Amino acid sequence: MAQTDALALPVELISRVLEMVNDWELATTLQFPHQIPITSPWLEQATPLDHAILASSRSLRPVLVAVGAGHSTFTQWGARVMIRFSYLHVLNYFLATDSAQLMQQCQTLLPVVASAWGRVKVLRWATESRFGLRPDRSTTAEAMDDASRHGQVEGAWSGLSDAQSCGTRRDRKSTRLNS
Repeated sequence: MAQTDALALPVELISRVLEMVNDWELATTLQFPHQIPITSPWLEQATPLDHAILASSRSLRPVLVAVGAGHSTFTQWGARVMIRFSYLHVLNYFLATDSAQLMQQCQTLLPVVASAWGRVKVLRWATESRFGLRPDRSTTAEAMDDASRHGQVEGAWSGLSDAQSCGTRRDRKSTRLNS
């Protein structure tokens, strides 16, 4: 179903489906009215910047407003949203403006969450961009395990294979340069 077809559905119907799924993050990021209570981790641990990231599905503006107001820290909850919903525009923004925090929050989390949700675009972004995804064996195993639990093995395998081979090529190149 094309996105324009989905928008043709009544808002009430979409809201009911979202409430049946009981996914607060999804309902909130889609910006449809819902009665799903905020989850405990979001209530207790999320920062204002995490909430801005969640609201950034269509534009970077909520993040820019939050950062402009002095909110500079995001947690794993904001990181998960960027990865789960493939917010490449937000990932690129943090890669350009606060790569240390992005690396801290996403280096291990990104391959696991992207694999579980079948976000091959995010895995490719992470291997092809300056982010330089190079998961260790333990992280790769966890990512593949989560992918298999969610029926996303093929996409995860493709993205993680790219990351592993990219890391291997880099290692070989640096070895040749150092010889």
